[in-house]
Amino acid sequence: MFQLREHGTTVLTEVRGGLVTFLTLSYILFVQPAILSAAGMPQNDVFVATCVASAIGCFLMAFLANYPIALAPAMGHNIFFVFTVCLGMHFAWQEALAATLFSGVVFMFVSLFGLREAVMNAVPEGLKYAIAVGIGLLIAFVGLQYGGLVQKDPAMLVKLGDLTSPVALVVLAGIGLVAVLAAVRFKGAVLVGIIGTLILAWAVSAGGLPYHQPEGLEVIPASQLEVRARAAKGQPESVTPVPPGDVRIILAEPKHADSLIQRVISLPDWPSKTLLGIDPVGLVRHHRPVDVLLVVFIIFFLALFDTVGTLIGVGERAGLLDAQGRLPRATQALFSDAAGTVVGSLLGTSTITAYVESAAGVASGARTGLASIVTGVLLLASLALAPLVQMVGAGAHLVRVGTGEDLVQVAAGSATVVTFYPVIAPVLVLVGVIMMGSVRRIPWDDYAEAIPAFLTIVVMQFSLSITDGIAWGFISYAILKVATRRARDMHWLVWLFAVLFIAQYVARALLRPA
Repeated sequence: MFQLREHGTTVLTEVRGGLVTFLTLSYILFVQPAILSAAGMPQNDVFVATCVASAIGCFLMAFLANYPIALAPAMGHNIFFVFTVCLGMHFAWQEALAATLFSGVVFMFVSLFGLREAVMNAVPEGLKYAIAVGIGLLIAFVGLQYGGLVQKDPAMLVKLGDLTSPVALVVLAGIGLVAVLAAVRFKGAVLVGIIGTLILAWAVSAGGLPYHQPEGLEVIPASQLEVRARAAKGQPESVTPVPPGDVRIILAEPKHADSLIQRVISLPDWPSKTLLGIDPVGLVRHHRPVDVLLVVFIIFFLALFDTVGTLIGVGERAGLLDAQGRLPRATQALFSDAAGTVVGSLLGTSTITAYVESAAGVASGARTGLASIVTGVLLLASLALAPLVQMVGAGAHLVRVGTGEDLVQVAAGSATVVTFYPVIAPVLVLVGVIMMGSVRRIPWDDYAEAIPAFLTIVVMQFSLSITDGIAWGFISYAILKVATRRARDMHWLVWLFAVLFIAQYVARALLRPA
């Protein structure tokens, strides 16, 4: 079935390659639930959806395309899902899942009817790389926030955090560990970094550590969160903040269970809220058509370029490209990716895409879909690690000295909960480093290419919006190409994208409430 002999490989080699790929991408099992929980999604549901949808994607890639390429929720796409779509544009997570489903269906259509080349060739190379860099920096910034290494500043918006706080010290140690492992090219550096940081956080904070309250935040009893929410809306109710001296912080806390083994290994509950939780009616009813189309387009856009880039890059390393540099069975591979996204949205996770970490498995000898089968089986087996994932995704826990009362950290005067995630923060910083590598491929000597790329990167950071970064890139690219009399160099789709982005800014301005 997998033509092992024709590809010069063996069962043992494929198993080893699939295992290595799993080890290099398994960090997403810990990171995905924590990130999507910021949009209100249940972590247990997201974890199960991530494992199952990723495994199905791997199996499809194996049986349809016979490639050693694994699939899982993409970093960057999850950030866009939470911080841009849900928190920035105020989509409910059910509506965001519906948009993800629609983008997956569009991707399937494009894959089956061979339209991918037109879209891929339309986007300038500089913008492709700038988008990757911008998303990487945004992921790193989220990691710095999760680790308390940066914090809000009234004058300059952001400043360096309190590096003497227990959270910051553990995160700095975690960054150091991940950095050293990555520098010596240790396979599975990200996974080992997560486990190492988790052990450190668990060990040093078992009895609670002194709490350093960041500027602009305060602590209130968890039981009073709804009261604070009513008070924030102007109702005559108030909640007295807990003094920092009465607060202790626990950086990682295991799940309560009858035995030590059950604290680490236990099957999770099947998704109860995210399974078929999409809300396409709400998506259309509660949001302007231009915003819905924009979100669907950006999700599709990111998925297409991530997938094609990964397929070409990993395929080249594995010697799978033909004499013309094309990837045989590309249609089947892209369809597998799109189908994974459709399944993931129905189960309850963000965009599923081909993982560049598959290159680690290829480097270990993987050449066929058997390696993807192995990776998929291990993803399903990971369901047993639910308690460990829950401990990582829960973030830091605050308690009151003496009584042990549960406390929450909120933005001052509001009910917006702000949680530190010291275990996953170092990983997010490293992901930013990895994605930053594309910056060298931007043609900085050509200002008509460099300025749009630069605007894409910086607007993405300072607006905390992937959509706006991409929009500024396309608009400025079209303007500069016209100004330098090189409009003929542009594909007509670039014109279309630029006009659509301008139209959505105009529509937002006209429809903005007075």
